[in-house]
This record gives sequence, structure tokens and C-alpha cells, in this order.
Amino acid sequence: MKAIHATILCAALLATGGACSARGEADGGRESEGGAGPAEEVRVPPAWVVADWDTAARAEAGDVDAMGFVAKGYMELAASENIEAGDEERQAMLREALAWVNRRVKIIADREGDVESVRKRAEAGDAAAQRNLGYRYSLGVDVEKDESLAFEWTKKAAEQGNPEAQQNLGLCLFYGEGCEENRAEAAEWYRKAAEQGEAGAMFNLGACYKDGTGVPEDPAEAVAWFRRAAALGHPRAIAVLEQMAWE
Repeated sequence: MKAIHATILCAALLATGGACSARGEADGGRESEGGAGPAEEVRVPPAWVVADWDTAARAEAGDVDAMGFVAKGYMELAASENIEAGDEERQAMLREALAWVNRRVKIIADREGDVESVRKRAEAGDAAAQRNLGYRYSLGVDVEKDESLAFEWTKKAAEQGNPEAQQNLGLCLFYGEGCEENRAEAAEWYRKAAEQGEAGAMFNLGACYKDGTGVPEDPAEAVAWFRRAAALGHPRAIAVLEQMAWE
């Protein structure tokens, strides 16, 4: 079976409105008491997934946002250096992530209609259709995958003020998907989406301020954006704030 790479899943999640991190945040194995015998392996989802314990239930019920969180949880767990797992086990985690990505994409695609009807609306200037066409090109859903066209359609929607497209455009610019990497510009698009109430963009903007990526490092500003995202129920923002409180 062909190996699945975390970066491929990351790109898929970016295109469907998710936020992605290359850093694992899972807790790891612990030594057995008294130091006797091999270490007991402890498998847990990343903290930002279990921060909201009904995420899995909502995903099973068809909540596309929850599906995105579950997929990212498996992806980051597989990428984490803090767990003891062989390549096959990590591949199994990535396959689970891919399955959730595919379920999420199908629901969103079915909701928006067939690709030709979406294209007609997009060409007529419908921002939601432009955003939808953008992620279809990014993933190759009913069209041939084309990151440049994905970026082009996402940008059209973002420039019309669509907050999900603004978030996605920021992610494209941050990671250089279909465009030149430009993290300062990415942060500005995150800000536009965040100011319209997009929780994922609030979290990403907070992360930019926390790390000094695309904007000057500003811990207070980072916390302010994390708090705004957490107030909207963003699981990862909630977990990051809890983690920062313990540091």
C-alpha cells in the first residue's frame, strides 16, 4: 500500500477550511511503575482534540468542522515524536485521517452541488461557489487537481469578503500552496477572516503572534486572539490556553 504523508493530508485540510500544524501535540508513553519491564505505551489524541470530548460524536453525526478536527488529530498524532509507534502504526493513523478528510469533502461537495453548477455560479461571481471551486481544485474533487487554480478561485472569493476563503487564502500563502510563500500576507488574510468571526483564523493569527511569524512576536496579542477563538468553542485554542497556563 502506498505510504500516506502527513503533508498531503495537511494540504487537503487547508483546502477545505481547516488549519494545520506540523508540530505534534500528543502526550506520549510513560514508564511502568518501579522501572520494571518495558514502558507502557499510552495512546491519546492530541490535547486540542480531547479538549472537546464530544468532537468524535459530532463528527460521526456529520458535523464537517468536527470531522476536520478528528482528521487533524489523527494526522498530528501520527507525526508526533512523543509516542512510540512503528511506521505501520503511523500509516494506520494517517489512513484514518484520510478517511475523515474524504468523508468531509464528500459532504461539503454534495452540499454545494455538482462541479459544473458550482463553476457556473463561481464564474457569475458567487463568492461561496468560488471558495468551493477553489478547494475542489486543491483536492482534485470532480476536477483535475490544480493548486494554481485552487489559489486563483480562493483569492477571488477572499477578495469579495468571504471569511472562509480569506482563512483558506491565508493558509495557502502561509504554506506556499499554489503561490509564493508569504507569511506576512498570510497573517493579513487571517486577520480579515478573524475580524469577521472566523474562529480558525483567530487561532492562526494568534499562533502567528505567538511565534513571531509574519507579524512581530507579541505574546499578549497571541493570547487575546486565542481567547477570542476559544470563546467560539475552538478546541485547539482552548487547549493552547490551558497549556500556556501551566507553563
